[in-house]
Amino acid sequence: MLAVAPTFAEARYNRAAYRLRQAGPAVDDATLAAAAEDLRLALSDGEHLAARAVLEDPDFAAVLDRPAFAFLPHRELSVSLEAPPATAFWGAEVDLRLRLQGEVSEPVTVDAARAEGPLELVSVVEDAVEIDGEPALALQWTWRVVGAGPVAIGPLTVHAGGQEATAEAIAVEASAPPDRTAPSRALTLALPSTLFAAVPMHRARAVDGALVVHGRPGDRVELEPPGEPAARYERREAGVATEIAWRWPSATPSKVTVRDGSGALVFSGAPGD
Repeated sequence: MLAVAPTFAEARYNRAAYRLRQAGPAVDDATLAAAAEDLRLALSDGEHLAARAVLEDPDFAAVLDRPAFAFLPHRELSVSLEAPPATAFWGAEVDLRLRLQGEVSEPVTVDAARAEGPLELVSVVEDAVEIDGEPALALQWTWRVVGAGPVAIGPLTVHAGGQEATAEAIAVEASAPPDRTAPSRALTLALPSTLFAAVPMHRARAVDGALVVHGRPGDRVELEPPGEPAARYERREAGVATEIAWRWPSATPSKVTVRDGSGALVFSGAPGD
């Protein structure tokens, strides 16, 4: 094909990927050079091929740091943090906001060296947005103050694909009336995408000891027997919710019912069915 159509960019791209798949982990310098040249020409000739797609293509993941592929743009992952106010009273909400820019590819995880305080989780939002014309990911955790004492979250480590970035720790001093106290507890930084991957759409599963139901915007979930209010996990595209998960840390219902926005039954059964 390339002999008669040397500027057939898609074929050249596929040949570069094929060379690397065939060579495997022990790829030699000659094969690397040939694959890199095919890829460089493909990106030059192909109107619909983008260097960003290469960075997300598993066929090229193991060789992106090789000198032969230095022509590709490598934008480091960067994280900016918007910390909440330093004090919060009982019933107030505490938000932690992160913005991920650069090469933000899945899976994305956020880990904290320390995450504890007298808070209960209200919601987590994972929003695919654009910042300065480039794809980015906006993350927000919202907790409610349920007791008095220090809140400590971080330092934070963010992993996206094969990249890593860090953000500083935050500290909040929570206060409450004497009769409105609750002990400090471990805080989870799980993301919606993690729950969606663990629970099929319109199903209920136990995930790390918590009940999780995966659904869509407008769905209504009922537990038998009823549980406490659930934390809400949302995936959004430019601010519009596309998927939702509800998470109950300690609910053990015998039956879960999910109805869509019209009231139609989409799931009824025990967790794990």
